[in-house]
Amino acid sequence: MVFGGGQSMEEALRSGEVIQRRLEQLQEGLAAITAEGRDSSGLIQVTVGAGGVLTDVYVNPRAMRLASEDLADGFKQAHAAASLALAERIAEVRRETFGGEDPLADLEGKQAGEIFADLRRSADRGIDDALAQVEKLHRDLGR
Repeated sequence: MVFGGGQSMEEALRSGEVIQRRLEQLQEGLAAITAEGRDSSGLIQVTVGAGGVLTDVYVNPRAMRLASEDLADGFKQAHAAASLALAERIAEVRRETFGGEDPLADLEGKQAGEIFADLRRSADRGIDDALAQVEKLHRDLGR
């Protein structure tokens, strides 16, 4: 039996197995990825992991002098920078895993809206987590 592109069933199965192994490698690589981002003042730094989930926050004590709006903006800037760095790192891992034959590349255009919505939800969760930590720091410093 011959499949699209003139592949025999054996070739198609081998190709599928290679793609499956590469996808497993990609999944392992993506699970370990983290990225950091800072706000423009350098007072706030966040680390995000797979899916843009906030994994760490550093707030320079001087940031506690900022107005709450400025502090919130700093967290947004830091999270946006970390998310951008994460996207760049993911692209790098995909290139390392697949080279020029990325089977996921075709999905990007079809699911762009869904991917953007996921990123937005992830960013919102990260910002909420960061602001909760800042509130806790404020309470702890106020004692």
